Amino acid sequence: NLYPTVMCYDMPLTPIRTTKNKNINLVNFFGFLEVRIITPKHIFIPCLPKKDNIKGTINPTGTWQCLYFSEELKIAASLGYKIHIIKSYSDKRGKIFNNYINFFYKIRTLYSKKNALNQISKLLLNSLYGRFGMHITRNTKKIIDLKNLYQIKKKYKIDNYKLLNKNTAIFCYTEKDNSKIETFKQNILDTAVQIAISITAYSRMFLYRYQTIPNNLCFYSDTDSVFLQKRIPNYLTGIQLGKLRTVDKIKYAYFISLKSYIYISHNNLIYLKFKGLTKTEQNKLTPSFFYSFFDEKQGLTKPQVILRSNFFYKEFLSLNLLKRNVLIKLKISFDKRLKLYKNRKWVSTTPIHTHI
Repeated sequence: NLYPTVMCYDMPLTPIRTTKNKNINLVNFFGFLEVRIITPKHIFIPCLPKKDNIKGTINPTGTWQCLYFSEELKIAASLGYKIHIIKSYSDKRGKIFNNYINFFYKIRTLYSKKNALNQISKLLLNSLYGRFGMHITRNTKKIIDLKNLYQIKKKYKIDNYKLLNKNTAIFCYTEKDNSKIETFKQNILDTAVQIAISITAYSRMFLYRYQTIPNNLCFYSDTDSVFLQKRIPNYLTGIQLGKLRTVDKIKYAYFISLKSYIYISHNNLIYLKFKGLTKTEQNKLTPSFFYSFFDEKQGLTKPQVILRSNFFYKEFLSLNLLKRNVLIKLKISFDKRLKLYKNRKWVSTTPIHTHI
């Protein structure tokens, strides 16, 4: 319940002011800051994320300019990051989700995971915050004669299409002119991106404290979990909101990429996870499947291919739902950190260095 937990923290409400004044006391500031970052030279697990055009979201070292939530910058400052403020966007702060979160979390604790009320409550808890950051551009889907394609392209922006035959297709399109007052008003009513940003930032902050526990190495972490070298104190675990839950004691683990790993529990049960596969497909995987991706000297090797059975797809021409068997090529990417080698053998990793 990571997202519901941090949704009980202070959220940015109405904006107070925007200023280019660089003489801002970060300790007392709440809102968003456009800053220039200079990281410490030697930091193994950087705390601030950055968007890379090729690699996606990375946690690098070096120098760059970006917009961050003030509370996350306070963590960075305590770690020795140099933060040069360019512009500030100050907000009033307050708690707005507490009653909602406590109500549905109580329902979750009253029913088992197999109960529908538990599942519905979980969905309402975890999906709410994303609604505030959704892109709200309205699109239209229509079956259109291809003879009219020129007129459609002239007036609308075509997002995607599906050919039905040589004369017609299903088009998904949006208005080219998004400057209408009605659209602008609708955008204001339907989104509050500052809330979605602050919740994701709070979540990263929450996990970071467990990724960097002194003398307790973090082998791997995911959206809401950590694999640690040692058990954490009992006062940090429990069923209360904001507490961690000890899932298993592990004898052996093998992490090859994000959301792709295998581990053997203390009672010799094997657990496998591979991003993009269904639970049924994951249950068919073997340890040798994971090892086949990896070479001790060179790192990750060739992709693996599996057969996906009963793959359902729509045929728009006949409006039928059909099934077929398809071959799925599984690739492992390793582009969030850099590999370190010793005697031509991959032994560790280091953060990516960036400079702007």
